[in-house]
Amino acid sequence: MSLLDEMHSEDFVCHDQNQKESVEKHLDQAKKCIQKICRAFPDLRGTADDVIAEEKKIAIRWTARGTHKGELLGFAPTDGEIILKGITILIIEKKKIRDAWVLPDYRNLWSRLRNEQA
Repeated sequence: MSLLDEMHSEDFVCHDQNQKESVEKHLDQAKKCIQKICRAFPDLRGTADDVIAEEKKIAIRWTARGTHKGELLGFAPTDGEIILKGITILIIEKKKIRDAWVLPDYRNLWSRLRNEQA
């Protein structure tokens, strides 16, 4: 997690846009979220499908894949592979990430987890 500290500004905010209301997470909260996801998907790997950089903004269309090995969002492990796609826009200030606007396809993830639990 020290790499996250190096890459992000002290006033970093992650804006999760896939909630009913925008949820803001500061770096410590974002780290906890990442740790939960990594426990649920220990082999999680991601790819940047498209990257567009312009001045102080970077837009990334990404895909994450992993095997569901731990509890997540109330769903017991299924041992099934998940594929999650999303878009993240990063705002860079003083060579560090100040803001991340994240839009993952949670609906597809939840649908997949529900179907595998049935």
